[in-house]
Amino acid sequence: MKNRSRWPLAIGVSLSVVFAVNMAFLALAVWSDDGLVDDNYYEKGLKYGERLKDARELGWGLSLFAQDNGAGMKEVEVSLLDRDGRALNGAKVTLLAMRPAKGGFDVVLELNNDAGLYKGRFGLPLDGWWDFKVTATIDNRSVEKTFRLKA
Repeated sequence: MKNRSRWPLAIGVSLSVVFAVNMAFLALAVWSDDGLVDDNYYEKGLKYGERLKDARELGWGLSLFAQDNGAGMKEVEVSLLDRDGRALNGAKVTLLAMRPAKGGFDVVLELNNDAGLYKGRFGLPLDGWWDFKVTATIDNRSVEKTFRLKA
């Protein structure tokens, strides 16, 4: 019996392993979650500069304060100020809490006006980092700001 070289077998096994790993990665790429993608992201991107210009012209300022109330709920306060630093009343203020790493856990809340502060209380299903998108609207004019907080 002749001693055969094992190099062809080693090369064949190596190529088979590389092929199998590539097929596994291909399957993961096709069947896994693509992450978070905003609806109509292209149109929103085209209007981004316009939205920034409108917000600058309004001169409104948004700030967010969030804290845990000890009972597993988050309490948020949003202040909405005009160009001169005065509180704006009569706005419709909504808060959208989004998990930046995974969809399906969004919380939408309309905040109540309380002496110039817009307040609300809600629970979050998971701990960790969240994006809070606050939108304030008065007479079809609006401003939007996103805050990233650990909750």
